[in-house]
Amino acid sequence: MLAAWLPSRKAAKIAPVEALSSIEASAPAGMRVRNALGALLTGAGVAVMLYVSTLDNGAETNLLLAMSGSFLTLAGTIVLAPLLSRPLVFLAGRVTTRFFGVSGKLAQENALRNPRRTAATASALMIGLTLITGLTVAGHSVDQATSRAAVQGLTADYRVANSAYLGLDPKLADRIADVPGVAGATPLASAGLTVDGEYASVSGLDPKQLDKVADIDFTSGSAAALGPGRIAVSETYAGRAGLRTGDIVTGRFDLDSGKPARLKQLTVVGVYAENRVVAGVVGDLGDVLPYAMDGGYDSVLVKAEPGRAAGLDREIRSALGDSPLLKVQSREQITREESGEIDVMLDMMYGLLGMAVVIAILGVINTLAMSVHERTREIGMLRAIGLDRTGIRRMVRLESVVISLFGAVLGIGTGVFLAWTGGSLTASGLPDYTTTVPWPRLALFLALAVLIGILASIWPAGRAARLNMLRAISSQ
Repeated sequence: MLAAWLPSRKAAKIAPVEALSSIEASAPAGMRVRNALGALLTGAGVAVMLYVSTLDNGAETNLLLAMSGSFLTLAGTIVLAPLLSRPLVFLAGRVTTRFFGVSGKLAQENALRNPRRTAATASALMIGLTLITGLTVAGHSVDQATSRAAVQGLTADYRVANSAYLGLDPKLADRIADVPGVAGATPLASAGLTVDGEYASVSGLDPKQLDKVADIDFTSGSAAALGPGRIAVSETYAGRAGLRTGDIVTGRFDLDSGKPARLKQLTVVGVYAENRVVAGVVGDLGDVLPYAMDGGYDSVLVKAEPGRAAGLDREIRSALGDSPLLKVQSREQITREESGEIDVMLDMMYGLLGMAVVIAILGVINTLAMSVHERTREIGMLRAIGLDRTGIRRMVRLESVVISLFGAVLGIGTGVFLAWTGGSLTASGLPDYTTTVPWPRLALFLALAVLIGILASIWPAGRAARLNMLRAISSQ
């Protein structure tokens, strides 16, 4: 109903005498109101998104603001598409004319003949590519940041953990340490700790082994002071709980072990920068292990002797009985695991958004079929003055490619802009995030647009080439 409202009003205003005019009447020239509205929407959307780029957290209000700005930007681009089509199609036409001569020039003129129709046809592809490009840039940027953060501060060569996310038997650490080539095996356990009403996960380990498997940047205090009853806290948790080095606090240990909470007096002996190896609090293994999940270790970090890291994972698996429940991961494997979930999510979204490509192909086919029908007499005249069937096919095919490329350029450009401006909202959850543009993949999208144009033109181009010259010239 909404889609039919504007066309039905225009149709109702047509005077009966206008039906006697040729079907090849030129498109309406005036678009001042549309251009003004498009500029207003686009300007508002761009302003909102530039403001969003200054924010640094993904609060619900900020997400709603980013969604609103994205909608306004995309809607404004669609409204402005007829105006934008002229310079972009003209540039594309320069290329087609240079390489394909008369057929390329005719394709350019045909695409520019009715900017509204060209824009409407390209909009379906533009919307799909805006979403796909935005997700691709954001996903690639998150993937890169996650890959960097996955092993940030980790100096161990391998990590042994339970693939079912259950606790590890404490006896396994001794078996790993006895493997030839292992310089050290440091177990980690985790529990919950609440200080002054602020909850955090606490990592328990042997303080003497910490420097062998992790490189933690202490802003005050040091890891050497860690021990029973002494903890170090991250800068984030220190800010939330108001803690400083030297503070003596009462902490409550409680998590999934099923045991009642236990109060313990703790001394803060250091503050460190955020680190993916350990949680928001680091404590002594003896304090944490009784409250760890299943009373076991979360993982065991393994440091190899110099020159012995290669192939050590096979020996560790053998020492652990080649249990399928245990995974021994190198630094590269940890990185791939961290980023793998993002790749799966992107593949799922590509599948869903692939429908937009199908819709775009159908839209281009429909537009070209209408264009061929309306230009029947013109095509007959072109044939009469010497343009052969191959030239007619090439003309229609190039027109389709130009329209598809126009939609692709708008979509990719809009998607990159939205991903760049909205990327700041991930800063609180992923401090290493920076917008990274995957140029090879964007080039693939442009190639896909060319392929869409070629596929969509097969039937209309064939139909145009098969027209009988004399009947086409005499058609009304």
